[in-house]
Amino acid sequence: MRIIPVASGKGGVGKTTFCLNLALSISRYGRTVLIDLDPGTSSLRTFLDMPVKKDMYHFLKKNIPIDECITPLNNSLDPEGLFKKFFLIASPKNFVHDIVNFSDSIKARLIQGINSIRADYVIIDNKAGLDTNVMDFLPVTNTGILIFTPKMKAATVTAAEMVRASIFRICQTLLTQQRFNFSIYSSEDKSDNLKVITSIKERIDEAYENDGESFEGFLIKLNKKFKKNIIIRIIRQFIEDYRVYFILNQFDSVQESADKIIKPFVERIYASISSKISITNLGWLIEDREIKKSAEYGLPYLLMQHYRKKQEEMKSKSWYSELESSMGINKKKVKKDIDIHEIMDDEISRQLNLLNEMYTHGFSKDPLANLDFIVEGIKAIGLSSTQDLGMKRILTKQEILRKFYSE
Repeated sequence: MRIIPVASGKGGVGKTTFCLNLALSISRYGRTVLIDLDPGTSSLRTFLDMPVKKDMYHFLKKNIPIDECITPLNNSLDPEGLFKKFFLIASPKNFVHDIVNFSDSIKARLIQGINSIRADYVIIDNKAGLDTNVMDFLPVTNTGILIFTPKMKAATVTAAEMVRASIFRICQTLLTQQRFNFSIYSSEDKSDNLKVITSIKERIDEAYENDGESFEGFLIKLNKKFKKNIIIRIIRQFIEDYRVYFILNQFDSVQESADKIIKPFVERIYASISSKISITNLGWLIEDREIKKSAEYGLPYLLMQHYRKKQEEMKSKSWYSELESSMGINKKKVKKDIDIHEIMDDEISRQLNLLNEMYTHGFSKDPLANLDFIVEGIKAIGLSSTQDLGMKRILTKQEILRKFYSE
């Protein structure tokens, strides 16, 4: 199973529309469950004009097994069974306080339930914004999928902040290790580790005051003082291996996306965290009136297009292999001792080249082709032995500690 959360720092970027159509697209290749984790708005119900007998409320409050709360598309929406491997877990249709606010007990039960789902893919439609009710459902080694749009400049800023917050969240978890495995260190190591932990915690807490130095730069300085410290080494390796994945929604032009998204997004991540972080553009969705209409009709765009035009699925994917290296699937290691501005310029150029290649192949005009490209990218990354997208299960803090300190 591959759990892929989708998040956005701001509402109104088309996250739910994307999640629904992504889940439908990828369900052609395996059993896919779309989970609405935006309780209180029930937005997915708006996009699907069909009855839902049992939802998240029945699982969390009535102790109904989560498998019984999974709803398939009904025959009125999908009479040909084109998406028979697509399933939905809807959020409660009414306001339920401790579900909307995710109390600790609700969150623990929800994570356990999601981890137990039988599926090839689980797509999580997270609530918009940046808080623990979003962060606790993101992967440890990557962002899942971030979605933002050139139409909303603030969404790019908050997406970059979400990357930083995700990384700092794991770092803070790793810094609790003095109670986890301190017995393996000598007395001298314990003393150094406490100093290292205190220094890193202070740096994270005061991150907004350190715009002139990246977090990686701070760790390099700290490492010179505490040579070969295991905590510094683990955190630096974690950051170097961390991967950012994003989607451009309501895409209009390469230049607009370059100016409003690519350049500021890369610059903020590199300047505040590290130039060694891998950033991958999974594709785009163009701005399209038919997609907006689909929400009004309560019929997902993919279903509407299929039953309106009877189009066959696109089969020609030969161009995809040409883009694998551009997308970062075979990412090259960053050379040491290169100026960060040079690295940043190279990364921005790589992202723009990818956009131009995609544009050249005609993927600026057809949302179905956009989705096809994105799904092919997700599948290719899933087959890669060098990188992850999403996670196999949502990890607890103790599992995170075991993952990093046992390796």
